[in-house]
Amino acid sequence: MFLLAGIVLIAGLTLFLPFTPGQWDALTYHLFIPTRWVQEGMIFHVPTVFGDPAAAFAPGNAMAFYGGLLTLLSSDALMNCHGVVFQCLAALAIFKLARFFGGSVAGATCAGVTVVVAPIIFFPAFSAYTDVMAQALLLVGVWWLVCYFHEPSPTYTYLAAMCCGLALGTKTVMLVFTFPVLLMLFLLLAVRRCWRDLDWLSSLL
Repeated sequence: MFLLAGIVLIAGLTLFLPFTPGQWDALTYHLFIPTRWVQEGMIFHVPTVFGDPAAAFAPGNAMAFYGGLLTLLSSDALMNCHGVVFQCLAALAIFKLARFFGGSVAGATCAGVTVVVAPIIFFPAFSAYTDVMAQALLLVGVWWLVCYFHEPSPTYTYLAAMCCGLALGTKTVMLVFTFPVLLMLFLLLAVRRCWRDLDWLSSLL
């Protein structure tokens, strides 16, 4: 299964890396907006093709990351491959979660590999899509929450909150998905009377 995932990723890199991201979302705002920042030399709210500078397309973590790569390289050479890193991170989080909840190694591996080869995730990973980064950060945040549930370490608290915060900062719609995770984290801290961690978490958020 890992061999299959590796072959698929290598094939994807070979196929997509030589070209500019061509998917509609990337050319319309995910890549267009940071490109405008680089052209103007500052970060600002770029009006979208929908006719208004909607808050959903406000400057975010992923676009800042894209802008950094564009500035550093003076080209879009890596815009078609950085998503693979987050795709693999999401696959690893799925694997760890499946194993934690009693899945076999083979079953957990299948679940992780599915994240790599499923077309709905595979193709956006080879373009400048913020969704891939956001979902990976959310899944890793869920994994750290599960770790805290199993072993109440402050480190897991901070990591879970940080990943959820980064996911939310990457795509505003992630509020719907990060809120239950953060709520569960707050409740666990309150039930266990970890007030010091709760204060620290509140200030972090």
